[in-house]
Amino acid sequence: MSIVICIEAQAQVTFESNNARLDSAFAWAKKKALSFSHDGSDAVGYWYEAALPQREAFCMRDVSHQAIGAAIVGLNKHNLNMFQKFAENISAEKDYCSYWEINRHNKPAPVDYENDKDFWYNLPANFDVIYNAWRLYQWTGDKTYLQHPAFKKFYALSMDNYVEHWQLSYDKVTQRDRRAHSSNAKRFGASRGIPT
Repeated sequence: MSIVICIEAQAQVTFESNNARLDSAFAWAKKKALSFSHDGSDAVGYWYEAALPQREAFCMRDVSHQAIGAAIVGLNKHNLNMFQKFAENISAEKDYCSYWEINRHNKPAPVDYENDKDFWYNLPANFDVIYNAWRLYQWTGDKTYLQHPAFKKFYALSMDNYVEHWQLSYDKVTQRDRRAHSSNAKRFGASRGIPT
């Protein structure tokens, strides 16, 4: 089997092999992925759906895990915008968390958010965003991921205040109270700070 993958300016990825079924599957997958992208006409700007179906939203984990594939099919503007939205929304009021899921209206998705003290959050989220922003920088060479003030603030707060506040340092993580910071969370109390 021979395979040729061509990426020109990361916008027009093509795939050819001597297997027609494989070629067809790639064409279908690329078309399907692009069908979930939105061109910037929504309040949130450029984005693609990366959450449970029908939410018209994107969540930190799913965006992080889909970002390189999205870059391959030419969604670099979308990636940068979504990662920047997560970076911009970190705050002490939310226990150094960001919005777990943001919808097309540029608001936290109501299914996961009541207020700044009561919302769904997975603790690896900040680290997922940091790691995958780094990967996107390596893939694209876009220094915005390193130099923009919102990203720099997000990285600093995540690697210092967030780790301390949620007791995630190597010497505390195995003994921490899983229910930390959930006393004011009436709707999402049991789902705040979950480790998955």
